[in-house]
Amino acid sequence: MGRRVRHRSRSLVEQRYSTTKKAWLSYTSTGCLTLSKSSGVSTYLSLLKSADARYRVRADYTRSATDTTNIDTDGSWLYFEVVP
Repeated sequence: MGRRVRHRSRSLVEQRYSTTKKAWLSYTSTGCLTLSKSSGVSTYLSLLKSADARYRVRADYTRSATDTTNIDTDGSWLYFEVVP
């Protein structure tokens, strides 16, 4: 059996595409969210007044200071567009 890791967390990074700058810009970040026992987490994204906007979202894993088993990692980007 592996050692139980405490204080595991994920943050959710959201970026919005700027058509004027032709670049992905930071939109919001959830800060740290505590993972469940099954390593899952859920949260909400607010997309009010976002029609015709393009977004990408990914989860970042940051290990705790006492975690000597895992490494920090970034998830893959999920791309989506809000349509009216």
